[in-house]
Amino acid sequence: MAKYIYTVKTKDSKTVKGMLAANSRDEVIGRLRSKGLFIVSIEEEKQSAKRPSIFSFSQLHGRRNSIKLFDLTFFARNLSTTLSSGLTLLRSLEIIGYQAESIKLDKTLRKCCESIRNGLSFGEAISKYPDIFSPLWRGIVHVGETSGNLPFVLDKLADYLELRMEFERKIKSALIYPCILVCAAIFAIIIFLKFILPKFVIIFNQFNVKLPLPTRVIFGLSNFVSDYFLGIIIAGAGMIFLSFFLKDRPAVKNWKGISFLLPQ
Repeated sequence: MAKYIYTVKTKDSKTVKGMLAANSRDEVIGRLRSKGLFIVSIEEEKQSAKRPSIFSFSQLHGRRNSIKLFDLTFFARNLSTTLSSGLTLLRSLEIIGYQAESIKLDKTLRKCCESIRNGLSFGEAISKYPDIFSPLWRGIVHVGETSGNLPFVLDKLADYLELRMEFERKIKSALIYPCILVCAAIFAIIIFLKFILPKFVIIFNQFNVKLPLPTRVIFGLSNFVSDYFLGIIIAGAGMIFLSFFLKDRPAVKNWKGISFLLPQ
């Protein structure tokens, strides 16, 4: 029995990719058409003598260690499709893990397979990884297993995750311009305090007059920036680097001011 990788369009024009095991290409076409899907492409998976190691596969396909929202959306959509096509849960998890761009998700799905083989349900297996699968995931999977409609609820979960991805994309796009303006304003203020204002300080000192408190505060700030200019630049660069380094950690995500806007 060969494996076929397919790309189809749903009735609402969504693109879905997945894999089916079948005896022939015509059998795959028949299964997909029976679900009311528009077939874009079907390709037979090339068989290899040995599955490449994670290291070599990640080098060839650009796999990464982190798990992004896209990976979970991909997982939910494809698990729904493979289960609907008749594949077993274990086989579906193995195929999707192999296809995933995230090495961490691949490893997690393999561990879930082991847990299921040891007698746990799918919901109990993913409950062991709360840092990856949120309470929403665990609740929906539990409902799907209890009602016997796991493919259906996973499909709806994938719809929700796609909407969340689109929402986050719009938020990020809307914040790009204000962030650029803020960064430009901070840069301009630092340049003003470092290179322009000190010249005025020299001029006012020559007059030997008592300046108003706000003016003295600004001049003091200018002196501080001039004395510690290199340290300020290094500290700013360090904060930017640290924010990129920690941005994907769950604890840091909970600190983000925009997190209350995002569905959990």
